[in-house]
Amino acid sequence: MSPRPEWDIRLQAIASRLGIPDWRWLDALINNESSWDPVAMNPGSSAKGLIQFIDSTARTLGFTDSYDLITQYADVTTQLEGPVFNYLNKFKPFPTMQSLYLAVFYPAARTWDPLKPFPDSVQQANPGITTPQDYVSMVNRKAGLAEALNVSKQWGLPVLLLIGGLIWMIMDRKARKYE
Repeated sequence: MSPRPEWDIRLQAIASRLGIPDWRWLDALINNESSWDPVAMNPGSSAKGLIQFIDSTARTLGFTDSYDLITQYADVTTQLEGPVFNYLNKFKPFPTMQSLYLAVFYPAARTWDPLKPFPDSVQQANPGITTPQDYVSMVNRKAGLAEALNVSKQWGLPVLLLIGGLIWMIMDRKARKYE
């Protein structure tokens, strides 16, 4: 994941300030988008930087374009604490991986049903990415994060409560049977 331990400390602080439940989510997202290269450039679009800012997004943050952004914030630390934080701060809270990952990939889908298909134009530009869950799975696979992490964050407590309730009902019925 992040190539240097000092970045992990900064990443943890930024994730905390953004209300991201697990800093590894942000690490996985940056790893997927740029492999932690603050001046990474997508050859097929205007996307640049740690989270691949496109020109229109860079302009909303006060830059001329995405090249201006990476020129002014050419190292990991300043880009994390500046444009990355400022951009993501607009989209919080991030209760799920999808809400964070899609804030970067396709913000309109942050709260969609995970299986809702993206528009054809998004699917054509990103082969193999049909739904928000496809993108979340790809980011997690690349980062080595278990799918279970996403499930436990989103559904862990309700599922455990349901299972616990079912076990209690079964045990209660058995106890009444022997009264």
